[in-house]
Amino acid sequence: MKRLLLLAGLAACVFASADDPYMRAKFQAKYDAADAALQSGDKTAFIGMCDASRFIATDIQKQHQTFAQFLKWLGPRKTVVESADTLADQAKTALKITFAKVVTEKGHTVTYRTVKTEEDTWQQVGDDWKLVGTRLTSNLVTRNGKTILSESEHVLTDWDRQYGRRSSSRHHGRSDSRS
Repeated sequence: MKRLLLLAGLAACVFASADDPYMRAKFQAKYDAADAALQSGDKTAFIGMCDASRFIATDIQKQHQTFAQFLKWLGPRKTVVESADTLADQAKTALKITFAKVVTEKGHTVTYRTVKTEEDTWQQVGDDWKLVGTRLTSNLVTRNGKTILSESEHVLTDWDRQYGRRSSSRHHGRSDSRS
């Protein structure tokens, strides 16, 4: 029994420290450099941190894009690495990406603001890390502060697996009012 408690305690410590502050800072520096270049329209810093031959972008509907397709939509943004975790020669980063665009529509100034969350996958190559994939997990777009698009990834719950239903992200896993 004591061994079981000790193992449970060790497992809790491992999971509690899944975010590696050193790696988070290291990846944040990469994103900061790429974001600074993107502000001036230069995509080379972003391209340089990726392995274009292996890169796959996945949207919320699980559709895949190649690196070239992904680059077409890449523009000025601010990226915050919320967590980073490594295992052997791979790493995952959880990101919050924000960008805004001010346009004139019918003589009025309109501000569009987008906030996305992504999970990026990195592969270690020698002493460096290369971005090999990104998975969009949520997307919120506002127009002058009013939400015009809000979508998030659907995650199957135990209820879904047992009864074959899909959860609505709006209901946080509850598929009917009896839950």
